[in-house]
Amino acid sequence: MTNTIVYVCGPYSNADHIEVCNNISRARATAQCLWASGYAVICPHMNSAHLDGVISYSKFAKAYINIMLRCDAVFVIDGWESSFGSIEEIKAAKVAGIPIYYNLEDLKNAQI
Repeated sequence: MTNTIVYVCGPYSNADHIEVCNNISRARATAQCLWASGYAVICPHMNSAHLDGVISYSKFAKAYINIMLRCDAVFVIDGWESSFGSIEEIKAAKVAGIPIYYNLEDLKNAQI
């Protein structure tokens, strides 16, 4: 299973710094669970945590879609419905034919 690279998709941005921290924490917990389940994980929330302002949001978003397109699967965490970035990542994954999972059991049962 460790050959399967899973991208964590979920909300990051928020006007409230505490909510950004909460979003990062939720993504981190998801990444830990995925790693513990035997997957190699890309968690953008951890990769660029609190780097806001280094480059523009649109450049981060474009770069992460580019990274996501190299992954074998996308794992979506709660709150994605209100996250513009997550919605765009899901759209890009669908266009590219990358499988999208919303729960661990479905991911574990997948033949990827």
